[in-house]
Amino acid sequence: FDGVVAFNGQYCFDDTGFFASQALDTADIEVILDWLDRHPDVVCNFGEKDYVYFNQSNDLLRATWSKLGKTAPTRFEDPRTRALDHETFQISPFVGPELEAELVGLCSNVRGVRWHPDFTDLIPADGGKPRGIQRFMAHYGITREQTMAFGDGGNDTDMLAYAGIGVAMGNATAEPKAAADYITDDVDHDGVRNALLHFRVLRD
Repeated sequence: FDGVVAFNGQYCFDDTGFFASQALDTADIEVILDWLDRHPDVVCNFGEKDYVYFNQSNDLLRATWSKLGKTAPTRFEDPRTRALDHETFQISPFVGPELEAELVGLCSNVRGVRWHPDFTDLIPADGGKPRGIQRFMAHYGITREQTMAFGDGGNDTDMLAYAGIGVAMGNATAEPKAAADYITDDVDHDGVRNALLHFRVLRD
């Protein structure tokens, strides 16, 4: 990759030394930790630059991770010993929309973006994937109209709406499809390649 936009836009870097990031505010992390203390059954994931961990495990985590094919490590730490002393770019509690709204409402600069029904990704309210795109636009000197984004989940919706061309995968959920300029084939049937051919970025 020429560059990487990670943690829903909060951690951006490339091989030339470019780096830009936006961590969650410490005050909001304290609010989230206090909320977790009052909801001791909630499993939560914490994402740092090079370390990701959960506060605990339960049946929901094990069931979700088995469906996702164990796409991330399952390390366990007490967030009280790490989260306030290490830059944390994303916190992902395993809660439904109602509890997500409750928690976000307590914070001063946090919003949730969801790509899975079992959990949400909490990021800075003024951050997100469009901000990650903007960081690379400024670094490489390209315009919004020159950008193209691909997505399939709810956390891709604002990115697809922002990009010059937003492409939803055929297997995408309803929200990103509604925000996209174009819907391609699904991920298992060359959706990215077919969209690039459609927009003449690639040629047969």
